[in-house]
Amino acid sequence: MNALLGLVLAVCVTFALSESPEHGDQAPQTPPADPRVEHYEKAMRMRSRHDDSWKQQAEAVDLLVAASGLRLTPSFLDLLASKRAWTSPPEEGATELVSCMAGVWLAPDPVPGAVRELAKAFRDGEGADRHARLATCLFARAADLGDPEAQGQMGMRYAFGLHSADAWDRDGIVAFGEPDEELAMLHYYLGATGDDAYSRMALAARHAHGIGVPQSCWTAAVYYQQVAEQVASLSTRANALPMIDRVKLAVQVHSKTDKQREVLQFYQYSADKGNVDAQAAVGQVLNYGSHGVDRDHSAALHYLQKAAAAGDIEATAHLGHMHANGHGTPKDFAAARKWLQKAADANSPSGQFGLGYMYLNGLDVEEDAEAGFKLLSQAANQGSADANFYLGVMHQHGMGARKKNPSKAFHHFTMASHGGHALGMYNAAMMQLGGKGTAQACKPALSLLKQLAERGPDAAALQNANEAFFSGNYPASLTQYLQAAEMGIEAAQSNAAFILHRGYALTRGLTPNVTFALLRRSSEQANVQSSLMVADAYMYGEGVEQDWVRASAVYYEAYLDRSPHAMWNLGYAHEFGIGVPKDLAVARRFYKMARHTSKDATVAVHVATAWLAVHEWWDSALPYVPASLAGVWAAALTVQPPHTTVMGAYGDALGALMPTRALVRAEAIVGSMFAALRLPELLESLLDDGDDDGSGGDGGGGGDGEGGSGSAGGGSGFGGADTTLLLGLVATLIVVLRARQQRAAARGGAPAAAGPAPVLPVPEPVPEVEEPAGEGGSNDSARVAAVAAAQQRASSGGGRGSPDDVQADGSAR
Repeated sequence: MNALLGLVLAVCVTFALSESPEHGDQAPQTPPADPRVEHYEKAMRMRSRHDDSWKQQAEAVDLLVAASGLRLTPSFLDLLASKRAWTSPPEEGATELVSCMAGVWLAPDPVPGAVRELAKAFRDGEGADRHARLATCLFARAADLGDPEAQGQMGMRYAFGLHSADAWDRDGIVAFGEPDEELAMLHYYLGATGDDAYSRMALAARHAHGIGVPQSCWTAAVYYQQVAEQVASLSTRANALPMIDRVKLAVQVHSKTDKQREVLQFYQYSADKGNVDAQAAVGQVLNYGSHGVDRDHSAALHYLQKAAAAGDIEATAHLGHMHANGHGTPKDFAAARKWLQKAADANSPSGQFGLGYMYLNGLDVEEDAEAGFKLLSQAANQGSADANFYLGVMHQHGMGARKKNPSKAFHHFTMASHGGHALGMYNAAMMQLGGKGTAQACKPALSLLKQLAERGPDAAALQNANEAFFSGNYPASLTQYLQAAEMGIEAAQSNAAFILHRGYALTRGLTPNVTFALLRRSSEQANVQSSLMVADAYMYGEGVEQDWVRASAVYYEAYLDRSPHAMWNLGYAHEFGIGVPKDLAVARRFYKMARHTSKDATVAVHVATAWLAVHEWWDSALPYVPASLAGVWAAALTVQPPHTTVMGAYGDALGALMPTRALVRAEAIVGSMFAALRLPELLESLLDDGDDDGSGGDGGGGGDGEGGSGSAGGGSGFGGADTTLLLGLVATLIVVLRARQQRAAARGGAPAAAGPAPVLPVPEPVPEVEEPAGEGGSNDSARVAAVAAAQQRASSGGGRGSPDDVQADGSAR
């Protein structure tokens, strides 16, 4: 009856099942002679119960102290007032961690795992007060003792220049020092050799992108495969994998911490009022434990029963699965078959899969592989990931009186992987790596293995970081984000960079360099916002040598992804010749493309085009300026490196007066004010010249703009000076618009409607350029040459198109 289950495990490779987290390290058959080991094992059993109270976790920490022989000086009494026993004299032969933190002793022969777990307790504040500096010292000692997990933790610290105790204080990181890539790689290698999943993921991410090592898809796949195999195995156990929200702080920084729970409470309220859809939704969320909500099978059963009684088919199918698995109710195959049959008769894919599975295994029905295959096929055709996986198993091993068919097996495993099925993802990846049922291919297999590995227990660092950030503990969130970033998790890389760039964590040293490195890694994983920030870093020389040519090239790549910020910044670059030839006509077109791509850019674009009219007039007046003043006149609206505005050093000084977070808040307030005043809609109604170039009649309103005394800074990262200028120019523009409206009223009517927009040439997209391996190894000369060629075609009238073309398909046609 259970033949298929045994076959599934055989098909999905012979999994090396990791030890159950509920039991911790396996105790020897005979009691250990060393009492330290007994203390350690008992502590691990207690720490594995994640629902324990602080008191129970504190008891586990006391056991770890006994297993490691930890002793602290009385100076720690204020911090650890409830642990005065820790300050008793160290035992004979104890080792003081002088090189890291004076006043900390460990036994001459501590249990390495106990030292590591103590480090985690102090890092996370579980059973002991948080002390990040002490945690780093303990990780270093555990790594010296050969603990693989501690090796991985020290690898992360060497990679970011955090291996010195001076880089930490009690709360978290205070300074980034010089990274040591060689020692980072050594620690990662030692950790991976000792079966540490974190170290393997770090090595896989580095080989995938060529960070400190030669880029190699196959090597990365080997490291990811070892972790993905463990995750695939854990996916077959209930509650074995963590729930992880892929939050992007750049988008959700203002979200409420408990927003998802509030939504669930609303749905529960609706469900309690008799809303059938809400009952089914709440039941499924509680059954699976998704959306940040813990699993509660009993409550799930309650809501699903109500929905099923009201005729909801999916709730009916879920009830069948819960009875079959004994979730919230005793296991009952007869009841399960009744519910699943009812759902399958109503063409529910979940019901068809469940009933087909029962036929395959003879659960409360006579075993019938043909009937099972038919039901699974019906469910698979409707997108059931579970059904596709089992069909893949049947085709791979010729079950159900069918011949083996690796091609069909691969097809079904792939379809299952599209639905997020862990075993389907693993099997599809392994068939691609081995060239079975499909052509041998590394990159798609690597992508699947990476996605699967990032569901594992070590990836919970990302969720821990999210929770710490939204609770206001920014130092702890930064540490966890950096830990997840080294595993190659893009969300962690961009979030860590966000925290550093926006000043949520105040750190010294090489912070700009670390921020830039994180942004580069995130941008290589197709994060357009990170690409914009990389370009900004090149523009301003933050964390990297200032290079306007590379900045413009990266902006252009983001423009091809239809980023309005990139379009705006390219307009600014062309207006002042920053990294590209100065061309006010091309600048105007980029500004207008930004407006057509995003209505949020309306205000900024109108301000920019109004100022651009002033700029055009200023340049056109140059031939009439006396020779003695020509140089001063021409330099007045010129941007000279390293400055990025026409205000030069004064603009930099003004920007320095506004800290990053204060600037962000100011921009948010201004944005809210604009939205409340409906300023974008007002501008749309007042400016009826659409997409014209502002050269005729009263269009553009720029000819009267005498108040513009600076450049229109913008994009994704301009400083305080540009914000001040923008506000001034907005005020000027409003005055101009009011005057224009009054002139129109004096003429006895509204401004005349503009004719159809002229067809404007726009820059053509450059062909993709193959980049060499390694972080920061972009082929900038080829890319910049392609950009220059595109600019030349645009300025010479080649590649005709309009902003509407860009809005429609994302590229200049």
